[in-house]
Amino acid sequence: MDTNGSSNATPSPRISIRRRVADAGDSYDDAHTDAAGLPTYQFSKSRRTASSRRCCCCSSNSNNSILVYLFLVAVGALTLGLYIGLVFSSMQLPFIGKPHTSKQPQLIQSPPLSSLHQIYQEQAAAQINALNEVIQTQKEAMSKQAKELAALHAAVRVPYKVATPKSGTDVHRKNVKHKYTPQINNPDQEVDSPNEKGTTGKAALNTKHDAHDTQLRQHQQMVDLTLSSNKKDASDIKLQPSTSDITEVTDWKTLPSSSVWCYGSKRADRVCRFRNLCYHPKHDDWFILKTNSSVLHNVPDQVKSETLLETGTVENHPYFFWNYVEASPFHPSLQNIKVRFEDLPHFIFKRLHPKNIMHNLHDDLLGMYYMLKEFVGRGTSSRYMPFSLDGHRVLIIDPYDATDSTRIFQYLTNFPLRFSSYLKQKNEEHIVTCFRDAYVGNTKLTTWYQYGFNEPQGPIAGKSVNGMYLREVGEWFMRRLVLPLGHDEDPTIKDLHPLPSLPSNGTYGKEVDFQDTDTIVVLSRKGNRLILNEEQMAKDLEKAFGYKVIFVSNEQHTFEEQIVFLRKARIVIGMHGSILVMVMFCRRGTVVIEMYPFAVPGDHYTPYKTLASLNGMDLVYRKWENKHSSKSVAHPHNHPLHGGIDTLPLSEQTLIINTLTVPQHKCCASPYWLYRIYQDTEVTTSEVIEIINDALVESRKTLVRVRETNFHKVDVLPALVKNIRCLEHANRPPNTLWMAWDPPWNGVKIEKWNVHTMNDGSNYITMGSEPTISIPNLKTNTTIRVFIRPVIGTWKGDWSSRGECVV
Repeated sequence: MDTNGSSNATPSPRISIRRRVADAGDSYDDAHTDAAGLPTYQFSKSRRTASSRRCCCCSSNSNNSILVYLFLVAVGALTLGLYIGLVFSSMQLPFIGKPHTSKQPQLIQSPPLSSLHQIYQEQAAAQINALNEVIQTQKEAMSKQAKELAALHAAVRVPYKVATPKSGTDVHRKNVKHKYTPQINNPDQEVDSPNEKGTTGKAALNTKHDAHDTQLRQHQQMVDLTLSSNKKDASDIKLQPSTSDITEVTDWKTLPSSSVWCYGSKRADRVCRFRNLCYHPKHDDWFILKTNSSVLHNVPDQVKSETLLETGTVENHPYFFWNYVEASPFHPSLQNIKVRFEDLPHFIFKRLHPKNIMHNLHDDLLGMYYMLKEFVGRGTSSRYMPFSLDGHRVLIIDPYDATDSTRIFQYLTNFPLRFSSYLKQKNEEHIVTCFRDAYVGNTKLTTWYQYGFNEPQGPIAGKSVNGMYLREVGEWFMRRLVLPLGHDEDPTIKDLHPLPSLPSNGTYGKEVDFQDTDTIVVLSRKGNRLILNEEQMAKDLEKAFGYKVIFVSNEQHTFEEQIVFLRKARIVIGMHGSILVMVMFCRRGTVVIEMYPFAVPGDHYTPYKTLASLNGMDLVYRKWENKHSSKSVAHPHNHPLHGGIDTLPLSEQTLIINTLTVPQHKCCASPYWLYRIYQDTEVTTSEVIEIINDALVESRKTLVRVRETNFHKVDVLPALVKNIRCLEHANRPPNTLWMAWDPPWNGVKIEKWNVHTMNDGSNYITMGSEPTISIPNLKTNTTIRVFIRPVIGTWKGDWSSRGECVV
């Protein structure tokens, strides 16, 4: 449309057509097309003939002839104008030119699209159709993903069937050579001694080894036995080291200078960042290239004689002690050498137990999550991601490589995991591996339990771990697995299921339970520490509470499947064991029942009770202890680390069997502990049901509190006092100062204010939270200089900037 015209018609696209006004002698050049694919034309002058330059009116006719001729021309022009007007009117073309104006706006019906409009519309429609096809494809992909996730949620494994034990003929007892029944009424009475034939004496410990060597040897035996077990966890997708994920070796004339930045005041809490940290496989040493330009920040002076840091989170365990060697890049042995140089940052640590989910989560993954959160940026990741996954690698330097529970560490990086074997490639003992950036060690921020290496096991003394740290890691896994979060976990989620009116007496029923389907999850074991009447227990629980019972185990379910099932659990039941650490993924208010075999006092072994009790976890924990020796099956012929005692002297075997409560002990080879903890148990279901009923009362109170609480909200300190001003009013008494200031902008409620006057050093305390004060008995025309700070209880804030008022 012309810029001077107006119309209510649908605007047409702007079409650029290059054109010149042609006179009678112009002719068309070849047609061209513009950017929209529409034809454009150019005009050029043709040669004019002589006749074309002659005027048709330049003759010597009479005046009458001229008048007649002009009259006929006028009539013809009028007729032609009327005809053209009728044609344009019938075509209903939009008005071009100056628009008609009137006092009232006119509604003009939109004309039909011209051919140019139609071409443009067809092109736009084609683009819209193509875009719709892309959107439809994305919707189909999202729908498919949602169906797969729903199938995973709905998946229920067939319960593992264990026959109810029958006295004297049970399959779990038929291979036991000796069945011992301790005399509970007379603990000192000697029981029937086992046959001495074939037994051997207990291997004596080498007294020349100190306590550290003993710990290392026992730890190695325990891990080796676990790794050599024929039991395979079906929860695993093995993450074998990749043979193709190896950095190319290059020749280096001189290695670059190293620097070290350490954080922490002592070995137990120190982690260090390295620039150019190297490993020499021939000497099995980590080393730095020290030069006059090396930065050694917060590195202790005695680093040469004392280990620098611990590569794991178990404090003061010699297995984790780590140090580096100082080397000169100018020494001939390090000149002109082959180097595998790693450009990406590597996070380096050790695992205590490579095949135990409790140790992998508690000792390793939780700490590494916060290491990455501290040292790695978010990059291009979602705002929900605390760190990027595509700019660093994880190197695990214990000697065990990939195991059945390694998969959880792959969530820490998008690159394949690396293990100590990467540093020791076959036939490459002279090839040095150097890391441009390396972070060595692991934070102990989230560890809550010590395993009894220096004292009997229990919660770490004097340490209170914030359960919200664990919740954050759990929610991170939820987002990675595309699982829904509750409103107590994500404050941005609006609660679509408000609580109904609650009884005033504080007693609640199922009306406050989780809105979606609830289940009872039994954490099942397949190799040892069995629940002998597992199937019957499941039937009794389902009958008592009306919840579906699901068996979850490491052997049958992946790490991700376990999380899915536990997120739907109302009640979780399991024998004392590592899989109970998975309750950290449960919803707040979930009931957790930990069961202990006969003679094992639950109060002495509390990693999961401590976990459930951390501030912010809000799990309702209860324990059940088997008090019936007749419902317990021991295995004295097992390997000693799995409860076997038949290699011990007969007197010691008898003492162990007659001891009805495992005495407290250090880790890790107490035969009293191992003999009892590896017993199989027939659970007294009626006792468990009674415990659950009591726990549900507390659980429902917890659920009410959870739904009314923002767990992310904490008390904050007030901002500094600002905008101190003097108040003038006709009612202000003489010699009295009236003053006001702004309350804290961050909304903190103040109990009272402390006002200090510089003139005489006086301090005034307001009687309320109002940010005003009246100070009497001052000299007229005196400039009063003041500082003001907030007071909350015994806490006093920082002083404000100086304010001045004239009385």
